[in-house]
Amino acid sequence: MRNAAGFSAAQSELPLLRNRNFVPVTVIVQKMLEDRFRGRVWAFLGSLTSAMMPLAYLTGGFLARVTRLYVIFLVGGVIIISVPIVLSRLKELQKA
Repeated sequence: MRNAAGFSAAQSELPLLRNRNFVPVTVIVQKMLEDRFRGRVWAFLGSLTSAMMPLAYLTGGFLARVTRLYVIFLVGGVIIISVPIVLSRLKELQKA
């Protein structure tokens, strides 16, 4: 099923999900960088995330063949939960 713009529901929601994950990065970039560097950093971050997607697909496909899927989701969930906890304890980020 396609929406008015011609995209499927998954295609139209993907950028929204990706942007929600970048909220802490947005805050860090806005507070820690000078205005003259901000655009360059955003361009680099955008290029980096776009370049890492094929690598993530390949890694995920390989891991799905060699291990059980629940292990991949469990490890991914632990990483997603632990990263904000670790980052919140860094003194450099608390100053920002």
